[in-house]
Amino acid sequence: MGEEDEEDYGALIYRESQLRKAEAAAAAKSGTKKASSARSSSVNAAQKAGGSKRKRKSTGDEEQQPTRKATQKQHRKMCSADGCTNIVQKEGVCIRHGAMIKRKRCSNEGCTNQVQKGGVCRKHGAKKEYKRCSIEGCTNQVRKGGVCVKHGAKREHKRCSVEGCKRFAQKGGVCVRHGAKVEHKRCSSEGCTNQIQKGGVCMKHGAKRKQCSVEKCTNQAREGGVCKKHGAKTNLCSSAMDAQVMSSKEEFALGMGQRLYSENDAALKGVKIKLNREECVLSMELRKVTEQRSNYAAVKDAQALLRREEYA
Repeated sequence: MGEEDEEDYGALIYRESQLRKAEAAAAAKSGTKKASSARSSSVNAAQKAGGSKRKRKSTGDEEQQPTRKATQKQHRKMCSADGCTNIVQKEGVCIRHGAMIKRKRCSNEGCTNQVQKGGVCRKHGAKKEYKRCSIEGCTNQVRKGGVCVKHGAKREHKRCSVEGCKRFAQKGGVCVRHGAKVEHKRCSSEGCTNQIQKGGVCMKHGAKRKQCSVEKCTNQAREGGVCKKHGAKTNLCSSAMDAQVMSSKEEFALGMGQRLYSENDAALKGVKIKLNREECVLSMELRKVTEQRSNYAAVKDAQALLRREEYA
């Protein structure tokens, strides 16, 4: 063999060895892939089998851990004013203690009301959509639980903190009777301290109240579009109720007295009528007696005259 033949034979042997190495590496890779896939499938099966248990354990842990909303509430900044628990709006204070927030105003000229919808306020056409009661045929606004107050929604009002008091809290956790001072809006007219009734003014300066719907009645409407005279019922205070009960008792006593007086008056009139009748009967009898006496006297006179004539 020549030198060239030996070189060709060595090159062929080198190529075959490289091919076998490549095949061995490919076989090793495929084996590792199959083993990893088998392992992953077994792990997935184990996870599926024990997934429910792990979830149950995690739910217990979640119950012990604070919720996301609770943590958010804890991290909210509170107003820097003493005793105020409102959230900070601007410069470390809430709106109540001076935080000025710029809000969009109504687009109509001269109107300073806040925008509700469509760039305008409610006065100029913005209609706010409220959720309606879920009961069929009911158009009342939802209060709680998808229903209105008429169909079972109960309003939760804070009660007065004083023991034994069932009144609603107005300010500072107490009612008006136990120290809550409620500031009413005053009339916009200069020098007037009356309370606003309608349109920013009091009755004296042009506020008009609803009148009774009954024709020719000018009384103020109380309930159901009518006044007290025509059937409106009003809830009164306990003292007012006591006064009303006392007045009704007095009226009842007066009515009974008038009734007894009228009955006695009727009885007296009946007695008078009877007496008048008896008087008439007596007068008739007296007339008869007087007539009889006059007739008897006339008879005697006639007899005396006859006797005289006989003697003569």
